[in-house]
Amino acid sequence: MHTKSLKPLQLGSSVPLLFLILAVTRGYQMTPNQEADVIIDQGSHTTLQVNKPGLLYCYAQAQESYPLYNLHVSWIDSKGQEVPILKSTSTDLPALYTVGEEYRIPHSYLVFSHFDKTLIGTYECLLKCDGIQIANQTIKVDSE
Repeated sequence: MHTKSLKPLQLGSSVPLLFLILAVTRGYQMTPNQEADVIIDQGSHTTLQVNKPGLLYCYAQAQESYPLYNLHVSWIDSKGQEVPILKSTSTDLPALYTVGEEYRIPHSYLVFSHFDKTLIGTYECLLKCDGIQIANQTIKVDSE
């Protein structure tokens, strides 16, 4: 079983403290015929508080036949669009963005800077190797 260590997430001081909390990676073992898998820490369903920030964590594991530096994890929103990566640390944060992709560890945080009912829906975490999707996992997000 291979367990990956995560680097601390480095964000600007304008991001709420909640986003500095790292998800604990659970031990996970792939079956012998499984080449790659995507794991969302929160499972297949979660609820978030309206008018509060929230985050989902997704990571991937793949057999050694996939070079680690060619793997990339990204998120698809409930409307079928790829969620943008946060490029700056400005105080005007978008409602939905991702962080974590800059490290050579296949993982990503989906960040809701201010969750509201328009963001309820099913989100998808994708694992790509050289731009080709090799695994995915979905999660339904509801409000409390």
